[in-house]
Amino acid sequence: MGVAIRKFGWKRSDLVISTKIFWGGKGPNDRGLSRKHIVEGTDASLKRLQLDYVDLLYAHRPDPDTPMEEIVRAFNHVINQGKAFYWGTSEWSAQQITEAHAVASRLNLIGPLVRENKIWLVERATCFFFVVVRPLHLRARVHARSLVQYKRVLRINMNLKEDGGYPDNPERRWRLSR
Repeated sequence: MGVAIRKFGWKRSDLVISTKIFWGGKGPNDRGLSRKHIVEGTDASLKRLQLDYVDLLYAHRPDPDTPMEEIVRAFNHVINQGKAFYWGTSEWSAQQITEAHAVASRLNLIGPLVRENKIWLVERATCFFFVVVRPLHLRARVHARSLVQYKRVLRINMNLKEDGGYPDNPERRWRLSR
């Protein structure tokens, strides 16, 4: 992403960039939402993206093996370090979001500000993305600020070579499609 921002001369402050944390490798600490994985996974993601920070960091799915307090504290740590501005959830239930907000409120921390839901249109094999902001499901509406659903608006396939050139395979070139 950093390469694209520089190549196209985009102003970073004009962009909203997000990334997700959960998967990361085969080791015991390379998955989930432990503090260790959230901090190290964010650092690894920023390195891959060639960015100093992201606007939004998603907890890609719930982690039943990690206490909610540890998850909330870890995301706040990343925010306090300047590596993300906000955090949100993906594939979490309304109950899990409510629990995260209760923990954040009790500890005077930032709770998740967005929730991502999937919508499949036309084909299950192809994910179509769009961004919509609207109220959450009734039980989670009290806490979350917006609901992010995806349908295709813009897809960027980022597979540039290290030297900034395009790969030989035309299917893997930068693609901006509507």
